[in-house]
Amino acid sequence: MHMTDIVHFGEGSGVVKYRYIISSSRLTNPSITTSNSIEVTGKATGAGSFAISDLGSSRYIYVAAEDLVGNISEVQEITIPTYTVTYDYATNGGTSATKTSEELNYGNPVDLTVTATKTGYTFVGWNTNKAATTKLDTLTMSNSNITVYAIFRANTYTVKYNANGATAGSTAKSTHTYDLSKNLT
Repeated sequence: MHMTDIVHFGEGSGVVKYRYIISSSRLTNPSITTSNSIEVTGKATGAGSFAISDLGSSRYIYVAAEDLVGNISEVQEITIPTYTVTYDYATNGGTSATKTSEELNYGNPVDLTVTATKTGYTFVGWNTNKAATTKLDTLTMSNSNITVYAIFRANTYTVKYNANGATAGSTAKSTHTYDLSKNLT
């Protein structure tokens, strides 16, 4: 995940470094020191911002600025935006899925290993297009809620006919697809 323009400090602030910590839970009275934080180079004059990557499942960033003489400013809390992935197994006739929704940070990979079931069909995978016939290999969480649809392929079956002791005539095997009508030949 890349969060840009997260923190802005006023003109002439003398900021030379930013320090931050990330957390999956809200902290009460967070303290940022030189030993417990990650350092990012800032700007000596003017407003500044920086980017953070690889936040994983962290929900909060705590940021402070450090000036030329090592004074660290008051800590600011930033809540990382999260969005919902909905696993829609029902639109294409599915009956269940191993997960129906998930909250993710913007920029995180969407879990496409979730499976869905539909009688007579093989689960192909997930796609953002409900009419797709192929699965997505990867999907990154966008900056809004998304829905992925279960994609299924009808199973095919081969029917072999048994003569039940008959001595004359034969019927060749036939292939049939689940949910499609076909005369026996």
